Amino acid sequence: MFWKREAGNRGEELAVQFLKKKGIKIIERSYRVKAGEIDVIAKDHQTYCFMEVKSRGSEKFGTALEAVDWKKKKRMTRAALWYLQAHRLTETPCRFDVVAIQYDSAEKPKIEWIKNAFEIEERYR
Repeated sequence: MFWKREAGNRGEELAVQFLKKKGIKIIERSYRVKAGEIDVIAKDHQTYCFMEVKSRGSEKFGTALEAVDWKKKKRMTRAALWYLQAHRLTETPCRFDVVAIQYDSAEKPKIEWIKNAFEIEERYR
């Protein structure tokens, strides 16, 4: 469990540095409310981005995007709605992204940013 947490924190830090280099403004990290959690909340121009960071040592158990199942989408959606309401941003454009980090023992990690990875569906509310 400790390794997973440490790897998750390392992946999140890599993702944040990657996003900053792309000109993305980081608003908040590790946003947690009763409804769920969001790894990174950022702003891409006028759009708020709710991001899940997934790190993988291999694709043995699936890709990072596949790891964001309907339960995770539901928790992220609820947490995002909570955040938007709490900050009076309900009319602000937003999207859900995934930052996938693939570790390879021979090279530096490969980072892939998947914009609009999923849409809010009624079943997630």
